[in-house]
Amino acid sequence: MTDDNGYRVILSEFKGGALLAELPVSALNYRSILNARGAASFTVPLAAEPLAGLDWSLISPWRITAHVQRGSRVLWGGPLMAWNVDWPPRR
Repeated sequence: MTDDNGYRVILSEFKGGALLAELPVSALNYRSILNARGAASFTVPLAAEPLAGLDWSLISPWRITAHVQRGSRVLWGGPLMAWNVDWPPRR
């Protein structure tokens, strides 16, 4: 899902590259420096579509890649290295 700035985050399988989901994200931060290690972080509401029916066994470090895209251009991409659940949800 594209946010107000035209950015979106796409998850795909690390092996095979099958598209898993386009995520509704907030608090998107990424940095990309030519020929250097980059980083990205984002927040995803777990109960929202398309994650409500996603097989959570797929979401584990080094099994998933995330891509930050704006329009048709991929700005950043890399493996999921860590994730956590913030519970209870903030209000």
